[in-house]
Amino acid sequence: MTKTFWKNIRRSVTGSLGRYLAILLIILLGVAFLTGLRLTRPVMTVTAEKYIDDAALYDLRLLSTIGFDSADVEAVSAVSGVTAAEGAANTDFISLRGDEEHIYRAHMLTDSINRPVLTAGSMPTRGDECLADAGRFTEDMIGQKITVSETGEDDILAYREYTITGLARSPLYISIERGTSSLGSGSLEAFVLIPPEGFDTEYFTELYVKCSGDFELYSDEYEDFVDSVSDAVENSAAASVETRFDDLKADGEDEIADAEQTLADEKASAQAELDDAKAKLDDAAQELAEGEAELQDAKAQLDDAAAQLNDGAAQLQPSFTSWESALNAGWAQYYDGQSQLGSAVAAGRQTLEESRAQLDEAEAAYQTGKAEYDTGKAQYDGYAASWADGWAQYSAALDTYNTNYDAYTAGLQQYETARAEFEAVKDTLPPETAAETEAQLEATRAALEQTAAALEAGKAQLDHNGAMLEAEKEELDAAGAELEAAEAELSAARAELDAGWAQYNSGAEELERQQAEQQAQLDAAYSALTQLESGIDAYWSGLAEYEDGVQTLADGRAEYEDGLREYEDGLAEFEAEIADAEAEIADAKAELSDLEAPELFVLTRETNTGYVTFESDSQIVEKLSALFPVFFFLIAALVCSTTMTRMVDDERTQIGTLRALGYSRAAVYTKYMLYAGSAATLGCLIGYFGGGWLFPYVIWIAYGMLYQIPGFVSLYDPALFLIALLASLLCSAGVTFLACRHEMTSTPASLIRPKAPEPGKRILLERFTPLWKRLKFLHKVSLRNIFRFKKRMIMMILGIAGCTALVLTGFGIHDSVANIANYQFDDIQKYDLSVTFADPLTEADTEALEKTYSAEMETDAAALMAAGELTGRDAAKSVYLVASDDPAITEIIDLHRGGETVPYPGAGEIVITEKLAELAGVRVGDTVTVSVSDTDKAELKVAGLAENYVQNYVYMTGETYGAAFSDGFEPKTLLLRTAEGADEYSLSAALSNEDGVASVSVISDTRRMIDNMMQSLNYVVALVLASAGALAFVVLFNLGNINISERVREIATIKVLGFHAGETGAYVFRENVLLSLMGIAAGLPLGILLHAFVMEQIKVDMVSFKYVIAPVSYLLTVLLVLLFTVVTDIIMRRKIARIDMAESLKSIE
Repeated sequence: MTKTFWKNIRRSVTGSLGRYLAILLIILLGVAFLTGLRLTRPVMTVTAEKYIDDAALYDLRLLSTIGFDSADVEAVSAVSGVTAAEGAANTDFISLRGDEEHIYRAHMLTDSINRPVLTAGSMPTRGDECLADAGRFTEDMIGQKITVSETGEDDILAYREYTITGLARSPLYISIERGTSSLGSGSLEAFVLIPPEGFDTEYFTELYVKCSGDFELYSDEYEDFVDSVSDAVENSAAASVETRFDDLKADGEDEIADAEQTLADEKASAQAELDDAKAKLDDAAQELAEGEAELQDAKAQLDDAAAQLNDGAAQLQPSFTSWESALNAGWAQYYDGQSQLGSAVAAGRQTLEESRAQLDEAEAAYQTGKAEYDTGKAQYDGYAASWADGWAQYSAALDTYNTNYDAYTAGLQQYETARAEFEAVKDTLPPETAAETEAQLEATRAALEQTAAALEAGKAQLDHNGAMLEAEKEELDAAGAELEAAEAELSAARAELDAGWAQYNSGAEELERQQAEQQAQLDAAYSALTQLESGIDAYWSGLAEYEDGVQTLADGRAEYEDGLREYEDGLAEFEAEIADAEAEIADAKAELSDLEAPELFVLTRETNTGYVTFESDSQIVEKLSALFPVFFFLIAALVCSTTMTRMVDDERTQIGTLRALGYSRAAVYTKYMLYAGSAATLGCLIGYFGGGWLFPYVIWIAYGMLYQIPGFVSLYDPALFLIALLASLLCSAGVTFLACRHEMTSTPASLIRPKAPEPGKRILLERFTPLWKRLKFLHKVSLRNIFRFKKRMIMMILGIAGCTALVLTGFGIHDSVANIANYQFDDIQKYDLSVTFADPLTEADTEALEKTYSAEMETDAAALMAAGELTGRDAAKSVYLVASDDPAITEIIDLHRGGETVPYPGAGEIVITEKLAELAGVRVGDTVTVSVSDTDKAELKVAGLAENYVQNYVYMTGETYGAAFSDGFEPKTLLLRTAEGADEYSLSAALSNEDGVASVSVISDTRRMIDNMMQSLNYVVALVLASAGALAFVVLFNLGNINISERVREIATIKVLGFHAGETGAYVFRENVLLSLMGIAAGLPLGILLHAFVMEQIKVDMVSFKYVIAPVSYLLTVLLVLLFTVVTDIIMRRKIARIDMAESLKSIE
């Protein structure tokens, strides 16, 4: 092939890029759907298998009615094909958080089997630590404690509190369902994983086995291998368990023998105790007799004492009324005498005190006078002595004066003599001597004058002192006279005072004597009164003691009688207990002899709900992959066929030219097959790798809401890629070959000439003349164009119909999924609250609640709701049992099917839900096995099937439940519907505070939970809608593009004729709109059928879907397809505007 040829091929691609992209996109969508949906189940399976292998999920689970011990584990471990065996234990318990009751299941952590996957925190290292369910707990709860409030009959937990150290997933719980419990509401909320040290049990409650071999998950080879190992494991475990059972039976016989010996010993001991009690009763009877005699003696003594007291009282008060009144009268007399004595003594003492006061006053005055006298006398004596000393000094000084005066007189005479002599000889003396002598004489004269002055002054002082002494002598004489008079007065006062004191002391002695005499009389009266009072007290005390004795004797007699009755009761009880013990021993012997061999149950993974449902749910996508890709590839083949046929027709002249130039038919085939094949191959590659990852991932995320399997494993299947590539090439290159083959039968000359136009024919609508005449010319042209080109019409109708069907199916899936909560709780379970009680409900309980909440409650029914399992021909499924004898149950739960009421079942019958019957392979009239535990089962007849959309239910009467199961019919749940306008949450809060209410569930919360769960399928719906929308757009765009391309000359002609752009567009796209409407009309019924088929393939164990498409979904489907039509038309108008009229109208010949 030449470069020109390859260049021509490239120009074909670039010149018709819209067609090329249309083929690419349609193949891309088809391959993406094919590979994505086909790989989804393998991806889900491989991801689950990796998780199950990493976590070492058990292959076999053994249960025994007597548990397992280490010897049983060793026996199973030794079986060929067993790689590991571990004993474990589990138990359910209730934990209270606030006022809410939560039911958890505790599993024993094992080393090599069922290993948890830690998602947060750390592994527990102590017995009081645990891992919590990562699907139910949040990381902020790590470090908090779970409190064990209540357990089942077998309490095997070692602690009451466990600290959460981490969060984990367990392979035992693959799905979000946690199973059922015999506690509380019957529904498990979460699991916890506890080390072996956290359990207190001698035996394992279950035994897990891991088998050898590497098999594909869910494969027949795996199931066959496990079945073969199961038989050997069962035989080995059964032998070990039976050996232990024999040992337990022997131990039981030994315990019975020990019990018989113990009974004999206790019988002898009890008899001895009874004999001892009888002896004590006899002694008590003797003591009672002696007590009666003592009381009689005491009564006689009390009578004598009463007589003596009467005599004493009569002396005090002759007409006494009581001893106390006489005693009071005597005390009154005593206290009166005591008062009189006190008054007299006080008066005497007052007189004495007054006298003493006077005496004291006089004594004080005497002492004052005496002190003053003594002071005056002392002063007088002092003054007298002082005067005598002064007079002696005066006399001495006078004598000294006289002496000095005589000496002065003599000195004066001597001076005068000397003066006279000097005067006489003065003139004869030398002047110096005379002057000296004169000076001496003058000095002598001056000294004599000074002496004379001093003597005169001394004489004056002496005279003065003498006069003063004389005056003082007179005063001393007067004071001496006064002192003598005062001394005489003091002597007289002293004598008078001494007489007064003598009289005072005599009166005081007399007062003391009289007081003593009177006090003695009063003391005698006091002694008599106290003696009487003591007698009265002693009498009353004796009387009280006597009465106490009488009461004590009565009590003793009553005690004796009680003791006698106790003895008789004890004797009877002893005899009864001996009889009971002997009966118990007899029963134990009978029970031991009737003891059945232990039952052993060997369970596979098929009993693990999450394991089984995961398989069935993964098959849903696989079933969808068998339909949607085929549908897409059919449309792809249709679009490719139309596209390439139109392209070959459009390039007829080029084909003729190539043939005329010498190119072979193979070369022409190659050009167009490469065009279509390259687009398909590119679309296949993108669709395979993109869809092969995107679809499984989106669906895995969706199912992640139902299953807790970590990780995501991508897979790519080369064989699937080859199939997808082959299908892509078949839909593109294959149909291209067929389109070219028709043209290759013509000669190059005929190919070069334009193809003859389609002959004009009358269409069917033209036969309706009145209608046809009323149509406008352009409308007639459009209708003729539509029906004249039947192949183009059919292709476009089929393409649009397929897209419409896909879109409607997507909306229909959403409608079927989104409203199941409304179908369930508006049409079937018509209650708003579910109230669970701690104890069985009685009519009085319900009547009390109805009376209290009459304004809020419309109707109610008491029921028993328990979790269980139903086993049919095909499978065993978890169910909820609803048992009630309340007539109002039919108002609360509306059992119907296909619009017709299903009667509530009778005795020994049950009604089950349609989905449950389908899953278990059950029909009306079949007998099924219903169980509430591993050992409590019953065979019941299916009387009817009822519609149901959420969970699987089994309905029966309370009588049927009580007869079928060992725990009996005890309704603890009240289902109630609120009155219009009542607030269900307020009513829930009020009911939660009622005595005996364990929990209250609001159905609105359940509705929201179901709606949230159903959101997982919305991912699939979104994928379908997005793909269907893309497919519709591609189909419409491609067909519209082809339509314009092959009508270029026609469009150019009408533009030349003067049609403006709007009219030209309307002329062309009127046909597209009409064809779209015709495609929609054909696609809606097809969509209904496709939706029904798809919903039939989507099966989820706990959910049933109603095959319904809402009216709005039809409207949305029509509007969406029309929207794609309008968008396509808008895009195509630009292509119309770019048509060159001159070039298009040129002759091609």
